[in-house]
Order: sequence, then structure tokens, then C-alpha cells
Amino acid sequence: MTSLVCETHRARIEQIGPRDVEDMHLVYGDPLVVRFVDNGEPLDRAGCVRWVEVTEANVRTRGYGMCIVRCRESHELIGFIGLVHPGGQEVPEIKYALRPQWWGRGYASELVAGLTSHGITHLGMDRIIATVHPENTASARVLKRCGYRLIETRTNEDGSETLVFGFEPSR
Repeated sequence: MTSLVCETHRARIEQIGPRDVEDMHLVYGDPLVVRFVDNGEPLDRAGCVRWVEVTEANVRTRGYGMCIVRCRESHELIGFIGLVHPGGQEVPEIKYALRPQWWGRGYASELVAGLTSHGITHLGMDRIIATVHPENTASARVLKRCGYRLIETRTNEDGSETLVFGFEPSR
């Protein structure tokens, strides 16, 4: 049984649970997919189990978290997307990762727009941010296409930089 969060024209965004660990490992264990995520290292299966557990706790306390994305028509795994609070930050952050075969087909833009709208309309969020590795120009384009604006370039403890995009609904 799945718990539907929202749907887009071509995809279903659903809450994740223990049944999704293998799919999460398929996505976040792929070096190509994660090269711009956190430290760029693929997650092992145990890391995926922990992430699912953290997500379930977030859903219990906040009502939302990371989600699995499947094609509405074929039910194939597209990837993951969610609204999260890394390190307990106050402002929700949208995060996403898609399997490479779904890249370049408009799915990232469709999913970001859909979940952003859901966060604003149904979860009462008044601001959402996204963080992007400076070399991940495709993700920056997706965010801009969905109405996110570059708000700062953050310098991390190790001296690397992270682009921070923000979305605020029109008032």
C-alpha cells in the first residue's frame, strides 16, 4: 500500500518506507547520480535503511519528507524527491535525484514544480530553498525554470561553495 503525496502529469510522488530501500540504493548507490550530492559518494544499503528511518520519523513529526517517484503509466522508478530540513534548518529544502534514463525529458522540472506547489498550497510553506553544487548546471536550470531564484553562494567549512536557490510564492 502506498501513500500518495501528489501527482504530476506523468508521475506519482509517494511516501517512502522500508519497501523502498532497494530502489533508494539503486538511485543513491549510483556514482553518476550522486556526484553532486553531499560528498559525492554513493550510499550503501545500510545508509539507505537509515535514510528511510529518518524519513519515516520526519513524516511522523512534520508530515512530510523524502518521497519515491514512479511513472504514472508504467510504474517504473524515476527517482526520489522530497521536502526536508537538513541539520534541523528552519526553512524546508527541496531535494531530488533521478535515474539517468529519466534525465533530459522534463521530469525534474515537472517534479520540482509539482512538489513545490504541494508544499506551498497543501503544507502551508511560505518559502522553500534548494542547494546546488556549482557544477550542476542542469539542476540550476531546473530550479530557475520552476521559479526559484539564486539567493546566495554559501562557502562551506571545507572551502567549497554551494549555490542556494529560493522560492517564495507571489504575493
